[in-house]
Amino acid sequence: MVGRRTLDVRGQKSTFAEVSRFNPNQSRKAQVWANAVREEGNLVRLITAKNGDIVAYANPNRLPSKSKISSNMKKTIDRPKPRIFNRAESQAWLDAEIDYSASSKASQAEKDEEYRKLRVFSGIVGTVHLVAGLLMVWFANTDFVLQITSAFAAGPPGCVESGECEQLVINNFGVTLAYAVAAFSLLSAFFHYITIIPGFYENYIDNLEKGRNPYRWVEYSLSSTLMILIILLVSGISNMAALIGVGFANIGMILFGWVSEIDNPPDRSKTNWTPFIFGCIVGLGAWAALYVSIYVNLTQFGIDWGAIPGFVWFIIFSQFALFNCFAINHALQFQKGFYAGGYLTGERIYIWLSLIAKSLLAWSLYINTLIL
Repeated sequence: MVGRRTLDVRGQKSTFAEVSRFNPNQSRKAQVWANAVREEGNLVRLITAKNGDIVAYANPNRLPSKSKISSNMKKTIDRPKPRIFNRAESQAWLDAEIDYSASSKASQAEKDEEYRKLRVFSGIVGTVHLVAGLLMVWFANTDFVLQITSAFAAGPPGCVESGECEQLVINNFGVTLAYAVAAFSLLSAFFHYITIIPGFYENYIDNLEKGRNPYRWVEYSLSSTLMILIILLVSGISNMAALIGVGFANIGMILFGWVSEIDNPPDRSKTNWTPFIFGCIVGLGAWAALYVSIYVNLTQFGIDWGAIPGFVWFIIFSQFALFNCFAINHALQFQKGFYAGGYLTGERIYIWLSLIAKSLLAWSLYINTLIL
């Protein structure tokens, strides 16, 4: 729709929206189209623009559809027949079209400026992530390696409990923490740069107009999953099966966020909260695995809680709080009118939260374990 007009219809003000245009030699086609639209329960007006085009305006849902009209109602409903207005009759509308076009261009210029600022901001944040990731690799302690382990019984089920066999724990492979930490920063930098380069930038803006950002969800499914796995590792949880399960639970949470945006475009009449709720449930599973494992292990072995370094506790609680801030921001984006700047405000907050969460985790680990 490129224009809206207010017209007095039967003593009441009604808003008409431009829905189609026809060439000057398509008057017959315009009439046929108008009749079809009118039969669907719409008021229709056809006017002649200054360039000769026939402009079709419609006011939806002003009259009941044909299928809902009873025989008695047919006698009382006075449907206006569509016609092509002459120049004198449509002059007021044409003047309004000029005013609307000027207003529309000014509004579009403001929106383009907002997108330009977002592009610059995203580029700056991407550069911060890139520099941080490169510094992590350059100055990191590559000797700091955490082992991924597996445990299994060397015999039939129940043999460990009966004493017939042993519980074996093996180191499957090691993870150089410095590279893992640098990876989620570099991933973020890559996706920030993707959204600002020509070609991808236009697609990024087009998606923002529709109230979604698939680039964000792809990046989060990779970077935030890597982050939660690193948090588990530094907390002493190294079982390969557990890490795989937590990783996919986190990916599931992110994908529910993606579905939530697809199901709730800006022009929706009602918000579907089901994907958001399911995503929260799945996401809590990863943190439940962390907190329950720490509690059970420390309790069963009688280890004092102070045995876990303070920086690990800081990472656990600060990242949990920040992960929840992402969910809160996601929910607030769906509250119409909450953010004055609409979806773009939530997008900026996502970028800030991502920068804070990744920087906090990366530098906390760097200062305490990854310095040469």
